[in-house]
Amino acid sequence: TIESIPGDFEENFHVYPNKDEAIKVSGPLERLMARIGQLLAMFPGNAVLASIFRVTDRVRKLDIIYTPAGKLMTGLEEILKHSQDWEQHSSKRVKIGEPLVEIRRSVADLRKLELESWPKLLLSREKEFNRKARRHWIRLHIIFQEFLTGNASKVLDGLFLVDFCKNKQWAPKWAVKGIPVSGEFAFSEKSVSATFRELVKLLDTFILTAPLAETIPR
Repeated sequence: TIESIPGDFEENFHVYPNKDEAIKVSGPLERLMARIGQLLAMFPGNAVLASIFRVTDRVRKLDIIYTPAGKLMTGLEEILKHSQDWEQHSSKRVKIGEPLVEIRRSVADLRKLELESWPKLLLSREKEFNRKARRHWIRLHIIFQEFLTGNASKVLDGLFLVDFCKNKQWAPKWAVKGIPVSGEFAFSEKSVSATFRELVKLLDTFILTAPLAETIPR
């Protein structure tokens, strides 16, 4: 099962933050800000330098606890993109220099982490769908518990009639997102066996309408 797979397979490069890498990047960003400040003092109002400064400041202010590593990498690449024009056309004396080299090195490190995370990506998505499917367990438990305690009206209250594969099936509201609804369930006194048949149909609909990735856990 997916739970038995070793390693930190849940870490999705584009979803989860990487605090260690974010801390490593903070130094180069501060030095880049300082260097751009020096150049702006030499060339006040320069549009290219002002653009690099704004982008760098925006990346520097990202919350390292919550910002995904992928978003951090994209921000650093944006800095390099804005800096390219200045570095190509400026003289050696006024180039940005070493701080930009450090940013390139940080991007390379993050790219390496992204490549290493790819084999884990499918496993991460699989576990995410497993979690989504298992969230329904308590709802199903409550429905059948109400049936076992004899409160049939509470079980059937709020059911919708849905069209599935040209057949009409009863299903609870939370299980029919995106499925055409034909009408609400109007409760009337039913025999226990008839109510049980409705519950079986409900469970059948719940399984048959599952997304492909949730079919097995459901």
